[in-house]
Amino acid sequence: LALKEGDRLLDVGCGWGSMAIHAAREYGVQVTGITLSQEQAAHARKRIAEEGLTDRIEIRVQDYRDVRDGPYDAISSIGMAEHVGSVRYREYADDLYALLKPGGRLLNHQIARRPEKDEDAYRIDAFIDSYVFPDGELAPLGRTLATLEEAGFEARDV
Repeated sequence: LALKEGDRLLDVGCGWGSMAIHAAREYGVQVTGITLSQEQAAHARKRIAEEGLTDRIEIRVQDYRDVRDGPYDAISSIGMAEHVGSVRYREYADDLYALLKPGGRLLNHQIARRPEKDEDAYRIDAFIDSYVFPDGELAPLGRTLATLEEAGFEARDV
C-alpha cells in the first residue's frame, strides 16, 4: 500500500482490528475501520485502546456502501470481498474506487478459485461450502481482476 505518515486508510471489513493497528503503529496513518459486527468492533476498540492508538484509529459498525467521508489515500479489504457476491462485485469495485484519491491504492485480498473450465476437476468441497465460506462466492482470479480494472483500478501485484 506504500503507506506513509499522515495518510488516510480505510480498512473495509476490519474484523478484530489487526490491519488497522499495524498500519497506525508502523506507518503513522489515520485509519477508519469498518465492520458489520458489533462484537468485532468492540473487540477491535479494546485492542486499539490497549495499544494507545485511539487518536489514530476509528472503528465503525458500518457498511462500505455507506462510507461518505472519502477520499482516502489507500483502502485495504482483507477477506471481505468473498462475501460481496458476484452480482454486487462491480458495485463494490466502483464504490471503493470512488472513495480513493486520484492515484490511491487498494489492497484487495481474497480467495479465488479455478476458472469455470476447471470446475469439475477443482470443485469446491462440501466442507468449504458448509464451514469455511457458507455465504461466500469464490470468483476466478481473472474475473476479479477484470472487474476491478473496469472500475478504474490498475493491477500492480497479484
